[in-house]
Amino acid sequence: MNRIFYFLVYLVFFTTPLETIAVFENFSIVKIVTVFLLGASLLIKRNVFSFREPFLIIFLFYTLLTIMSFIWSIDQVNSLTSSLKTILPSFIVTTVIYNAIQEKGHLERIFMAYISGCLVVSAIALYLFATGFRFIEGEESRVTVMGQDQNELSFLLSFGIVSAVYLINYSSVKGYLKTLLWVAALVFVFVILTTGSRMGLILVLLIASTYVFTNLNSKKVILILPLILMLGIISFSFLPLSITERLSQIPEQIQSHNFTGRVEIWKFGLMAFRDHNAWIEGVGFHTFQSLLESKYNWSASSHNTYLCTFIELGAIGSILFLSMIGYLLNKVMYLARNYSVFYSMLILPLLAAMFVLGTNNRRWLFLIGALIIRIWQIENGKMNTVTI
Repeated sequence: MNRIFYFLVYLVFFTTPLETIAVFENFSIVKIVTVFLLGASLLIKRNVFSFREPFLIIFLFYTLLTIMSFIWSIDQVNSLTSSLKTILPSFIVTTVIYNAIQEKGHLERIFMAYISGCLVVSAIALYLFATGFRFIEGEESRVTVMGQDQNELSFLLSFGIVSAVYLINYSSVKGYLKTLLWVAALVFVFVILTTGSRMGLILVLLIASTYVFTNLNSKKVILILPLILMLGIISFSFLPLSITERLSQIPEQIQSHNFTGRVEIWKFGLMAFRDHNAWIEGVGFHTFQSLLESKYNWSASSHNTYLCTFIELGAIGSILFLSMIGYLLNKVMYLARNYSVFYSMLILPLLAAMFVLGTNNRRWLFLIGALIIRIWQIENGKMNTVTI
């Protein structure tokens, strides 16, 4: 049963890049894996539901708040069902994952499983690209995998790049496997570019510049910089004109303070929120779109996790959410100061992405949080290992 349990733990990360792909109607492959993992967790010989870790305690209070918010929600059914279907399972799975990681080998296999999932998504994306995508003109010619949002896909693949670099530099991986991981990372970069995601390009540049910075005192930097420039030029030469033009609009978007209409959505969301005077408790979990519909008869995603959290869960929810982030940042900054600046890439890309993505019903922050804490504990020799 232990082997099955750990297989399912790794499968959780393998399927994360595929999480929006539905097997049945409203039932994704991730949900199926989650059900099996929870079943296996109940059958193993020890308790994997312990949440004495401070991060998990804060997460528990955040979970309870999202569930309880249906009481005062402007859309009670939606708040209750969404919290029970997304945040509660995320808390349980994160708790299980955290307790399951008992050694560095578990972390390495988790990162490898995640990279494997990213490779599956990338293979599909490259197939679409190779079979005619690049000849499609117009704004809709951006690659996507089974309808997955391009910005979300870009973040997921960017974490695949971070995972590959982690294994190359900070694990026991050697020889040809390191070469394969570099190839995988380059594939992820190219797929991110094919999505036309400006946020994805910014994340790639952030990760690349951080990696170069960590190697400034090494002779490798002499090879890294020209290689990055050469690969960048080659990658862009294969992209359709519509995508290269879109990616080149980043400075224009920043100067105009528009961010593809996101600023207008944020303004309308705040104006609608003021009418409810719910500064402390918010208008209820997963109700941002309902708020816009009731006020303007118009619906849109929040495209900002921080703003959405404040509007839906008020000051209380924002404090809890930012407390989790602050806790993780403290761990990451310690790792960056004492071991390698590249450890900051475990969380900074996600924090940046949450400014333009509504990830409130995603479990990325929580799963990555469990990994960060365990890495911090392993590097500091503070892992309280128990036999599973």
